[in-house]
Amino acid sequence: MKFEELTLSLTEEGWRDVAAAAMLGIGALKGGGDVKAAEPTAITQQIAGNPIQDSSFIEYIKGAENSIKSGWDKNLKKWFPHKSAEGGKKTLAYGHKLKPGEDFSRGITDQEAHNLLQSDLKIADDKAKRQVDTKYGEGTYDKLDNKRKQTLIDFTYNLRGGLDTFPTFTKGVVTNNPEIMKREYQRKYLPAGKADKKENYLPVEDRNNRFKAFFLDNLGKNQPVQYKLPIKNTSTEKPQQNTISYKVKSGDSLWKIAKNHGTTVEKVKKDNSLKSDTIHPGNVLKINK
Repeated sequence: MKFEELTLSLTEEGWRDVAAAAMLGIGALKGGGDVKAAEPTAITQQIAGNPIQDSSFIEYIKGAENSIKSGWDKNLKKWFPHKSAEGGKKTLAYGHKLKPGEDFSRGITDQEAHNLLQSDLKIADDKAKRQVDTKYGEGTYDKLDNKRKQTLIDFTYNLRGGLDTFPTFTKGVVTNNPEIMKREYQRKYLPAGKADKKENYLPVEDRNNRFKAFFLDNLGKNQPVQYKLPIKNTSTEKPQQNTISYKVKSGDSLWKIAKNHGTTVEKVKKDNSLKSDTIHPGNVLKINK
């Protein structure tokens, strides 16, 4: 997913641009000077210490950014840069977007990847603080409990525009309003080849599900948040594919077929060596799921 400024992964571009999500969801917040950070209540989950050093949060970010361990060489036990799912600059380990002058061609160890992630999260933490304090007043961010800081760090790390992309959700976090948070948390993306229209955006399902499980499912229950989602694939082996044949019907489009089969237009085109989006009734397509 690291597919804001996400300086990082999602940081400079990318679905990280997911962002476009911004136009989706989420009503622009006017002003904001009269909004004050709510004091922690039973719905908040207090965490001692630095929010970006909490081990459960770190594991959540690792899973959300790279659960299938793209770029991990199990023989060399090192991480190497890999192509970003959302395009743009290559990504390393847990959503780190390569910056000018960085050379990781020799790979990095898992501990180095962990350290790099914490460094990137510190940048996201600083940016989240800056954006919150700019909109709601100096010192607002520091008044938030660590669990709410973590939600904002996650969004800042993952989205190019940071919290400005989700102003209503951010307001819900700052004011400690679980109803707003649950209504406004979903990130969306624009499928390749689709017009930039609100109705064409689709939910980033894996990321949204992970966020809901880690942050939202236990709001109001006054108990530790438990991350219950299973990691889809933690092995370094290529996932096994199920291939089916699909006969194109009248009214079909590549986008419709890809959506109905849980894949993407680009993958269908690649698997069938298609040079364009043009298909005709009677064509038989190979669909790898």
